[in-house]
Amino acid sequence: METQAIRYPDRLAEDVAQYCTRRGFQTVTTVSDSNTFAVIGNEINTALRGTGVRTQGIILDGRGLIADERAIVSVLIDMDMAADAVIAVGSGTITDIVRFVSHRTRTAFLSVPTAPSVDGYASGSAPLVTRGYKHTVQCHAPEVVFASTSVLAHAPTAMIAAGFGDVLGKVTAVADWELAHLLVDAPWNADIAEETRQAYRTVVRHADAIGGREETAVRTLFDALTSTGDAIRRFGSSEPASGSEHHISHFLEMHHLAEGKPPILHGTKVAMGTVIAAGWYEYLRGWDRSAVAARTVTVPDNERDFREMRELLGEAGELTAERNAFVSTLTQARVEAIHARLIANWDAVQAIARQVPTPAELVQLFRAAGGSTDPKAMGLDRTELRTAARLSHYTRSRFTVKTLLYVLGVSVDETGHPPA
Repeated sequence: METQAIRYPDRLAEDVAQYCTRRGFQTVTTVSDSNTFAVIGNEINTALRGTGVRTQGIILDGRGLIADERAIVSVLIDMDMAADAVIAVGSGTITDIVRFVSHRTRTAFLSVPTAPSVDGYASGSAPLVTRGYKHTVQCHAPEVVFASTSVLAHAPTAMIAAGFGDVLGKVTAVADWELAHLLVDAPWNADIAEETRQAYRTVVRHADAIGGREETAVRTLFDALTSTGDAIRRFGSSEPASGSEHHISHFLEMHHLAEGKPPILHGTKVAMGTVIAAGWYEYLRGWDRSAVAARTVTVPDNERDFREMRELLGEAGELTAERNAFVSTLTQARVEAIHARLIANWDAVQAIARQVPTPAELVQLFRAAGGSTDPKAMGLDRTELRTAARLSHYTRSRFTVKTLLYVLGVSVDETGHPPA
């Protein structure tokens, strides 16, 4: 069943219980962590039992929790197989775990977000980590998303800022999508692209209020997150909401897992990736057609990069190299065709690039929303960040501004982004 509605109930737990009763659910499993169980999970279980619904509460350890095979199997082992529905009570990680489990067990899926931190609540796909490799698995969207503005506005500041960062990334994601449509004939939907841009524009106008946790602004942020997540479902692919900025985030996540480092919030990494990707568009705006036409293009040699990824990421690096059908199958004819289309469509490419703000403007917006793009504050060092930026185009089989620079033989050092 596709998502029917985003509800903003005044009495969250009671509304969830009434919905379950109307749907005829007799047994319901809730999945939360110790924090989100205290925020609303316990109240939901109590309300469900008050209506005669049999409940089971699974409480995961929220410390370093990721949506991986370990967490998925843990829920599958503990879950009551008689459950008619599974309710995700938490943020993006718990939602993705439950989305996968409910889909594979053919169980109804409901979502109760506790933070406006990601765009995936209304999505039908789950970003999962298996064997250390970050990839997206098609599952199903929740029947209903039950969102309490009060609960969302009281989420930790870092999680609210992360949600803002995820929306911030739409500006480079849509630019990458349009660039791919123009240069390599990627599928395109102008209406969805404009909806996504509008969600971005609406949210950045409220950056200060979001940073101040104003409930109306936080609801605006959550509306934008769910609408862009739903755009992924409607389009059937992640292009409307995920581009080069997300690819940087994915690489960083896999590298932190390989190194045994604690995870960084997805939207925070996306914000950093957006600033870097905006720098690539800024670099592109500084070129002219004649300089691009004079550049000789050849098929890049991937082997050194593949070796480095295997060393840095282990098995995940091997999988990343194996699964990139776009980069790995480039031919001389293909790179020359991309180069020719770039020259022929130079004015349109520049128009796309002009839609992307400067890195400095994006940093200012993220700070206003309560976030920080200081690598040290994020638990990153600059060498790690430069490596992620340099190798990020391998993480997905997609054409983005980073792939374009790769085809043109432009290095991250040459663009100056990220800065030294």
